Amino acid sequence: MSELLVNTIKNTGGTTAMSIDGSGRVARPVRVGFKIGASSHDQTSNLTGIITQYNNLRNTVGDFNDGAYNTSTCIYTVPVAGVYMTGVQAFSYGENSLEILINQDGVAIGGCQQNGTNDESNYEVATFSTITNCSVGDELAAYSNGHKYHLNTQSCFFYAYLIG
Repeated sequence: MSELLVNTIKNTGGTTAMSIDGSGRVARPVRVGFKIGASSHDQTSNLTGIITQYNNLRNTVGDFNDGAYNTSTCIYTVPVAGVYMTGVQAFSYGENSLEILINQDGVAIGGCQQNGTNDESNYEVATFSTITNCSVGDELAAYSNGHKYHLNTQSCFFYAYLIG
């Protein structure tokens, strides 16, 4: 039986790929993916298209960006092929219904719908997550399908990260 005893695995250039502590926990200094928040606390008019307010990297609440999420276009270009967990959260605005989707290369891979109430002061949450297989260069985006939505800077987000 062979044993491989290491504390750190590095690239030939010296960059640490992962470290293993004395308890066997593996730490990776680079995470592939992103979590980004909403930049505004506001509602929109009816929108069909990419939700462009997901462009606020909130360092105080654990948001991160591996550099492949473009905060100008609000599109994530997959840098590493594999299986990704992705999700989005927004609110319906008052009595309006909301449909949010996640698009991969312009095609919806899933989403959810939330019907609002008759009270403009209530915001019903719409949350969706899924797992999808991605190739290098695939584009992921949060999308609204012709509905009015409300975003706030504390509770609304879009994310994707490599799980395998």
